[in-house]
Amino acid sequence: MTCSLGNGSLASQFGVPVLVIAAIGDVRLVTHALPLENEPLIRISGSLNRINGEERTLTHHQSSNVDVNDHASATIPALQFVDVGKTFADGTETLSELSLSVDHGQFVSVIGPSGCGKSTLLRLAAGLDQPSSGRCVVDRSNLGYVFQDPTLLPWRTVEQNIELVNELDRSTSRTEQVASGLSVDEVVELVGLDGFENYYPHQLSGGMRMRVSIARAILPRPSVLLFDEPFAALDELTRERLNEETLQLFSDQQFAALFVTHSIVEAVLLSTEVHVLSPRPGRIKGTISVPFPYPREPELRFDPEFTNVCRQLSSWLREPVQ
Repeated sequence: MTCSLGNGSLASQFGVPVLVIAAIGDVRLVTHALPLENEPLIRISGSLNRINGEERTLTHHQSSNVDVNDHASATIPALQFVDVGKTFADGTETLSELSLSVDHGQFVSVIGPSGCGKSTLLRLAAGLDQPSSGRCVVDRSNLGYVFQDPTLLPWRTVEQNIELVNELDRSTSRTEQVASGLSVDEVVELVGLDGFENYYPHQLSGGMRMRVSIARAILPRPSVLLFDEPFAALDELTRERLNEETLQLFSDQQFAALFVTHSIVEAVLLSTEVHVLSPRPGRIKGTISVPFPYPREPELRFDPEFTNVCRQLSSWLREPVQ
């Protein structure tokens, strides 16, 4: 395990000290970037991808991003992209003139072909990267991120992995963490891990490891939660169960969610709204407001109206680029 405060090129690049923990091969879990004075803390759960050949660490939005802390105003979205474009250093244009918003208590999914910028969209929302054009307005008082890989620390138990976020949060006291967030016992119960608190990651199935990752992300009770295909590597039965548990979590916690997936059925089942992106550079081809009220039962998948919504989304995905 490595534990270091970045004070070299990355720290100077982002203008903040960066804490990197748990280097395991090419994967590093970055728990947070230490905030400057009164800046809000963003928490993430999972592994970070390599971008342009180097590990990118968590930083705060700067010139092209805006922090929004007014929870009381219903007119301010929790998360908003306005004419966002992203072109990487090698000239690859990933996103172009993309606009969408996620309100408080709304669950929004994004689907599209591989390489269309879905994960890039999440990285922009979290501050892991900056847009080349447009702006990203984010409620940053408390943001959670669930990645495809749960990236649990193998030498820590389930309970200890979940607690890791609070242990490394130097911006708030333990009393403040308890008052504003959930307890470990509460999140363990929410994700269905009762009785497994003292198990280690190697003793858990893939679905259970992902439950730990989700539990770690929701421990501070995030107002905005980002999901990057968290169930893609799981078998169909486990995926369905986790979809149902995610629905229950959303009903209980009412966070604003932005969920990336390749599964149309998953997107429709979970979401209040689904956006379809075009092939790269990603633009919104179509948007559907999902007409089904919450709570949603698994049997909804077999409803004829559910099938019609899926059919429309599928047709947009198959449409040739104009």
